[in-house]
Amino acid sequence: MLTCFSLENVLHGLYLLMKEKFGCECKIKTVILDAKTGEVLDERFDSSFTKFCLDHINNPEYKDQVVYFVIDIENNGTIIMDLFGRPSKFNKYQVSTLTEVGSTRLDGQKPVAYIVDGMEKDALLLGFAQVKTIFHEFGHALNIALSNTKYQYHSCARASMDIAEIPSHFAELYLKDYSFVSKFAIQPEPAELSADAQAKKPMDRDIFRKMLFCDEVFRFMAFEETLMFTSLDIDLNSFSKSSLQNEGKE
Repeated sequence: MLTCFSLENVLHGLYLLMKEKFGCECKIKTVILDAKTGEVLDERFDSSFTKFCLDHINNPEYKDQVVYFVIDIENNGTIIMDLFGRPSKFNKYQVSTLTEVGSTRLDGQKPVAYIVDGMEKDALLLGFAQVKTIFHEFGHALNIALSNTKYQYHSCARASMDIAEIPSHFAELYLKDYSFVSKFAIQPEPAELSADAQAKKPMDRDIFRKMLFCDEVFRFMAFEETLMFTSLDIDLNSFSKSSLQNEGKE
């Protein structure tokens, strides 16, 4: 994990992605719900409130509360981020479209994308792989939220794999741009320094380069593993020409 990739910083990175790269005016709202009743206990468009919630999320006093992040995009849709795991929840990254009637939006209804994950509440410092996953799934969600279509299938969110994955991988690519990442990957301020002396330092450029290098190295290893299992699957589950001929004779 890198201290500059706190969840709070990554949320700010998503905000910068929308505002600077897509020209979206948006606000991130932190919402606290009662886990048992679903009642909204508090909700604010306030970064200090977000920081307070993340700092106290492991406090036993708040164990029956659920923290959501709701991103309202001006003149477009909404993205709901339900990132923390809890009992009986589907704890896997997934993006869905919320509509009133199946896959059809009613007149005047804005698109709503829902991101779900099962992060541990004490895992507020993220590794680069986790950050990439968040940006990847956020690309899907942003595609949905910015698509003003009656049928969600027309937004390409349910299209063939090569088309549907374009916005998600496009969002990931910004994480290879140091000029962008350095705006939100900020080192924590030393507590012993006074407020005047505290300087927000972005991730070191050399560390950034090494991080990308390691990511690419492990990607090749993962690709090699994928090819191996693909070859094994073909050998085990494909019919040979001779077996097909024998089957025809029977």
